[in-house]
Amino acid sequence: MSYIFVFVVITLTALFFVFLVPVYQGPDEQIHYGTIQHQAEPQEKTWAITEQKDGVFIDDIASFRLSEETIAGGKLNQFDELKWQGENTQNFSAVGTTSTQEETFLTQSYNRYLTLSPSSTSGTSSFYYTTTGFLEKVFNRLNFTERFFLARMFSLFVYLGVILITYRIAQKIFSLPLERNLSTLLVAFQPMLLATGTIVNIDIALIFSFTLCFFALIAILEKPTSKIFHAVLLFSLFLAFFSKGPGVVLILIVGVFYLLLIQRYLQWDRLRLLKLLLVFSVIFSLLFLFLVPKNYLASITNLHSGSHFSSPLKSLTTYFDKTFGIDAMLRTHTSYWGNFGWLDTKMNTSLLHSIALVELIAWVGIILFLRSKKTKEYLPQKSVILLSLGMIITLQLAIRFYDWRVFDTTGKILIGTPGRYFLPTVVPHLLILVTGLGFLLTKNRAHFTTLLKALTVGMILLCLYAIFDVIIPRYYL
Repeated sequence: MSYIFVFVVITLTALFFVFLVPVYQGPDEQIHYGTIQHQAEPQEKTWAITEQKDGVFIDDIASFRLSEETIAGGKLNQFDELKWQGENTQNFSAVGTTSTQEETFLTQSYNRYLTLSPSSTSGTSSFYYTTTGFLEKVFNRLNFTERFFLARMFSLFVYLGVILITYRIAQKIFSLPLERNLSTLLVAFQPMLLATGTIVNIDIALIFSFTLCFFALIAILEKPTSKIFHAVLLFSLFLAFFSKGPGVVLILIVGVFYLLLIQRYLQWDRLRLLKLLLVFSVIFSLLFLFLVPKNYLASITNLHSGSHFSSPLKSLTTYFDKTFGIDAMLRTHTSYWGNFGWLDTKMNTSLLHSIALVELIAWVGIILFLRSKKTKEYLPQKSVILLSLGMIITLQLAIRFYDWRVFDTTGKILIGTPGRYFLPTVVPHLLILVTGLGFLLTKNRAHFTTLLKALTVGMILLCLYAIFDVIIPRYYL
């Protein structure tokens, strides 16, 4: 199986996904596109801005402080009728490529600039917004629909970058071309990754940054003296910082990685390493305080806000009860694997539980793999698996910490259980899944290759099921 053929299949599937989901039916997609338009505005505003305080948004697209065009585009594409309205489908008698309504909309000169302040746009600085905002400017003569899907096409471009890097990671880990192709397909057809990579959103930028960082770290493990891989690692940190808030945790991951790398090659004793860790922690804290924008620091810590609870212990235990119970963990699992649209279109529950069971078996396998002194040459090295675990755990802790701080000050869960926030570590996660199952269920490379074939076919079938039995009936049948 040629890797070129693999990428053609992946690209065509993703391209189909770009046009599959209706406009604004990705989570917060109207806000992301509104932010892109805001990025494309002239620096000097020549129009009046009406001050308006933040209020509680209702489901009506007109309630958001977006441009006239963005709101009109939402109405045209039945945003209000479809969002969280699982019983409704796209009404092609009212909207469609041949409808008079759309033809009328495209001939109107709607205002593309924000006239209300503060606006319903993301305050996050991201290379995703910068790039798509530039595209919005360059192709400003295109109509709304064309420019909107141009932004989705950029998401597709970044998603394909994730897949290319995944293939390079597979080259570092697996020796057989077939195994490299299969593992690339396994990642590419993860349903929620594919959905995230084909809508207007900044999460795909964070996924790209994490994947690039993961590749650079693996490459450095293989060739510690390679200057180019260290440069790639530095570039991934830069992208992560300018992708989305959680990207900052990569600084900690990379810092610990370098300390362990130094200890490995210089054979320092543990006491010296602990001293170095302490020094690094101080330096990291200072850099974090001075380089990270203060508003971001305040938002993730809520340092100036009082607690909603009588004690920190009460706050933590209540938060854990709400977010780490069996039901909550299953909701997280669901939104990680297959809950589409505005998280209102999920896969079959029994199927998702079956996937959870497979994952549980894989995690048992990973524990045994790390404890075992036996080696299987066709499985990844333990250092790669430990690196994967480190990235997964660090991201989890960072997101949970932020969510807990919001809960502590407000008494309300902000993030809660959306598993899509953990997609930046999808490559390490699937690598752990493959390794754990491989350690438990295979005895030689031929068995492992067969297992990888079965997992890949299963993932492709899962994706096809998501398309034809979940998404299409939800919006079109």
